[in-house]
Amino acid sequence: VVTTGASSGLGRLLAGDFSSLRARCVRFARNEESLAEVLADCKRVGGDTIMVVGVLTIQEDCELLIN
Repeated sequence: VVTTGASSGLGRLLAGDFSSLRARCVRFARNEESLAEVLADCKRVGGDTIMVVGVLTIQEDCELLIN
């Protein structure tokens, strides 16, 4: 599951929900510090999670997310 905007709001909430279901997840957001907190929370509940820092309107960041 790829969650964009995962460092706050609905994206953060969904990140936790999917992790509690033990889904394999990629968390994508621009705020690295907040995203690292989300990653730690997801791993704490058993999620198989990685994070990618970037902005969806920047092509290079989207390519990083895809690869």
